[in-house]
Amino acid sequence: MHCMLQFASSVNCTRRRFFFEKMKPNARPNDILGEGYGRRNLQVSLDRAFFYVWADKLGTQRDEAGAECTTGNYEPCWTSAARKYPVRGRWPESLWKAHKLGHAEYERYLYLCRDGVLSRKRNLDAVRDKEARDKASEEMAARVRRIRANPDLFRPFPEVPAAAAWLKVFDKDAFRYPLLVVVGPSGTGKTEWAKSLFKTALELKVGSLVHFPDRMRAFTPGTHDGLVLDDVRDLDFLVQHQEKLQGKYDYQVEFGSTPGGQLSYEKDS
Repeated sequence: MHCMLQFASSVNCTRRRFFFEKMKPNARPNDILGEGYGRRNLQVSLDRAFFYVWADKLGTQRDEAGAECTTGNYEPCWTSAARKYPVRGRWPESLWKAHKLGHAEYERYLYLCRDGVLSRKRNLDAVRDKEARDKASEEMAARVRRIRANPDLFRPFPEVPAAAAWLKVFDKDAFRYPLLVVVGPSGTGKTEWAKSLFKTALELKVGSLVHFPDRMRAFTPGTHDGLVLDDVRDLDFLVQHQEKLQGKYDYQVEFGSTPGGQLSYEKDS
């Protein structure tokens, strides 16, 4: 249980006065987040300490009704306490950066603080997006392992000499490299077979597109060792993008740009 008190005047007493069920309060000074003690603005430092104790951090003890086990006469400005203090945006931010606040609670505090909301919210959203992408990738990788380990669903493809010879070409330097085009009826496993030639191929759905899908931006040399174009309905797509697919040894190839050419992205293909 956290008990937070702010005295309006000096009080001559010991901490024994604040014992709770034989538990002694921790009255020692601390600097848990390493921000230093305020000397010119001592009250600001005290307010920050009060918020640290009051905040709903990860692992905060709750009562049987689910409420936080806190009490006192000095609380954040958005409460109904008689004595209140403003909360600076960097206070919940420092707790969040130290992994002491969950994302939802940190977001709630940002709007209640009304201090630097936009920039801190953008940072929070970026972290959330990255964590969501990582989680999705982990779940997909686990699903792939599970399916490929099931002999009723997945069987290893037999080796194709022509494909093995094509892969060998990339072991040597060349001005350009040939493409491997796989032709066959829909549903025969062409894409799965093509991906089986690599460890971490990037798969792109082409369909009736004229330009490369925007997902090509995700292609990362060192992470992806192959590029698989799925559902190529017109071989003219391969002709129009020949230099991208066969590579250039002396410069990066442009895969997309705005109509005026002000913005573009390139890859070492």
